[in-house]
Amino acid sequence: MNERFSHIRPHKKRKTKRFAVIFAACFLVMLSHTMPAIAALKTYGDDNIYLNALYDPAYDPVGARVGGFTLYPSLSESIKFTDNVYATDQNTVSDSILVTRPSLSIRSDFVRHKLDLRAFAEKGNYRDYASENYFDYGATLDSRLDVTGNMALPLTFGYSKLHEDRETPDNNNLKPLVYKLTEATAGILREGQQIAMKILSGYKRFEYQNSRGVSGVIDNSDRDRDVYS
Repeated sequence: MNERFSHIRPHKKRKTKRFAVIFAACFLVMLSHTMPAIAALKTYGDDNIYLNALYDPAYDPVGARVGGFTLYPSLSESIKFTDNVYATDQNTVSDSILVTRPSLSIRSDFVRHKLDLRAFAEKGNYRDYASENYFDYGATLDSRLDVTGNMALPLTFGYSKLHEDRETPDNNNLKPLVYKLTEATAGILREGQQIAMKILSGYKRFEYQNSRGVSGVIDNSDRDRDVYS
């Protein structure tokens, strides 16, 4: 009996080793196939995940050529929902909002320099509480002056009319609070063979309109401010 078992044990060991080798080989093959997918996965922020394999440039908009510019118009509609329209602690009311947003992007096709324009308008219509309806709009001019082959001066200017919903905790108005935003940036960009450098300065101006509250007109000029960066 002992002699017979002595011949069986090495055979089992060989089978065990063979199984381990096959398992390791299968694992390496699976890992080699999954590595490109893992490498292609990129995360930006905490919520958005983009996978390069899902992007197909064939679906990019072609645009309409006008001289040295290309126009990209777009129109989007969405439905939002809020469970507390007036941001109150008691007697809360809910509503849905239909948001319509047309926009236009004009991009230059110059060999040197750049002059792009982006403009938008956004209309929000509440289903039950029309007093909360809003209309925003704005435009941004993005330009670049190429001084030399590796040095440029980026310049931007923007103007927008925006609003704060009444569901914003600091908003005690009877209607959405309207404000104007003026912003501009200027700087210098230098790209060398091994080192790239960008220096930007920015300016923002917030101007709030007077509004009406429960006790009368609210002067919001104390919220006007200038922001430098």
